[in-house]
Amino acid sequence: MKLGMNMHKVDKKILINYTIPDSVSHCALNIGENILAVDDHPVATLEEVRQRILDGCNVNGYAKVLVEFPTADMVRNQIRNMLQTAAKEEQPPLICSWCRTCANIRKRELMC
Repeated sequence: MKLGMNMHKVDKKILINYTIPDSVSHCALNIGENILAVDDHPVATLEEVRQRILDGCNVNGYAKVLVEFPTADMVRNQIRNMLQTAAKEEQPPLICSWCRTCANIRKRELMC
């Protein structure tokens, strides 16, 4: 099973970089969102995110994904620049943490 999305680890954040059009990921997730947890388990690596989503899909038919998304234009632009830089470089750039006034948290379900 393919997830239909591409992720980058930038600093300590796992950011959605791309979703395949018409995939479940495309319908449920947005570019620039930070994945915090999958099925109520905090995640720290790309492989952990992939494995937990696949496990949830295989066991339940869906996976619950907790994401943090930017709400301020300045933060959106910063994330866009980080993803472009991370795609070009081996070492992703360091960034500051988002504050609660710039980002919000939402829980989504990926139906498999």
